[in-house]
Amino acid sequence: MRKSAVFIKNSNHLIPLAVIFVLFAVFVPSLPVFAAPVVTLVPSSGAVGTTVTISGTVFDSYEGDNIHIFFDTAEIENSPIVVPPEGSFSVNFAIPASAVPGKHTIGVKRETTDSSMIISSTFTVDATAITPDIAEGIVGALVNVSGSGFYVNKPVTLSYLNVAQETLGTATASSNGKFAFQFVVPISAAGFHQITASNDVGNQAVISFKVLPELKMNLDSAGSGDPVNASGAGFAALSRVDIIFGSLSVASALTDAYGSFEIDFNVPAIKPSSYNVRAQDTQGNTDQATFTITAGASLSESTGAAGSELTINGSGFTPGQTVTVYYDDIPVAVAVADNNGDFTATFTVPAGGGKHLITVSDGATIKKYSFSLETEPPPVPALLLPLNESLTKAEAYFDWQDV
Repeated sequence: MRKSAVFIKNSNHLIPLAVIFVLFAVFVPSLPVFAAPVVTLVPSSGAVGTTVTISGTVFDSYEGDNIHIFFDTAEIENSPIVVPPEGSFSVNFAIPASAVPGKHTIGVKRETTDSSMIISSTFTVDATAITPDIAEGIVGALVNVSGSGFYVNKPVTLSYLNVAQETLGTATASSNGKFAFQFVVPISAAGFHQITASNDVGNQAVISFKVLPELKMNLDSAGSGDPVNASGAGFAALSRVDIIFGSLSVASALTDAYGSFEIDFNVPAIKPSSYNVRAQDTQGNTDQATFTITAGASLSESTGAAGSELTINGSGFTPGQTVTVYYDDIPVAVAVADNNGDFTATFTVPAGGGKHLITVSDGATIKKYSFSLETEPPPVPALLLPLNESLTKAEAYFDWQDV
């Protein structure tokens, strides 16, 4: 391939222009080419309050210049900085409490008024959240709560919305904004209650916890006529609660403002077996427990006078066995249990006031009951009419007849 040359006429000398270009290329140095600057964030996500290390490299072309570092549209506290000769720098920055959850831009500007950044990177702020290990439970249940996204190393207060807002306690968020907390469900009415976690810089998370009703009894087995204490929590506030033994309504109670109640009832005189005992309020909240009726007896009255008749009805005793009734240690009546184990015995209450023990036994089963004897006799009947010391006119009539 032929190369053409251009000549310049100078003082009758012709100098090839190509030679000049070659000489220019030899004696004029070329400008250096720089790689693009890089900004890295460690870590690149976390809770508010997290300390982020902002590192810049390949800033050689900005050596000796002031550069400005921004978090979104706000310049950070340690900005501006002067780019050192090596073209790299590092600065720490705490994510502000006001930062909303989501992605945020951390970048570098040459001038604060620049509309665009030299280079930027993204930091993701964690959302606040609390999570219980169970979403519902009875009063007294143990709940473990885990939290995240809260301002690092700051205390978090947990509260429970009941009749009033109750403080459950505090936990301190770790260096990554997380915490763990354990609490016992307070006495509270049935339904949903808010659990709130908050701190003094405005972080907050709320969840709902459902309280379930629970029925408790001090006994799970007893004989007919025996007293049983029933209590409940987690029912509707200020509601009537019916206690249903099998199919029989045996008691009713009124709950307090926290959905709790307590009441005593006697085991009904029905066939010994296992029964469901149910507590149900007017809002449909219900819980039940299993109760076993064993051999037992009931007195026709628990208080009486000497000389009165006292009847004892029993069930669940050994069929065909003789049942003996004792008044204190004195046998006062006997009966034979029928094929169903039922019996009826009657005796006249002996004299002697105060409390007495009535024992019913067929040899295999022994039941004891308290009986109170009236210590004061009934008042002597008083004359009502005519009034005392009053006078009445005699009413006598004679009818004479002829003789």
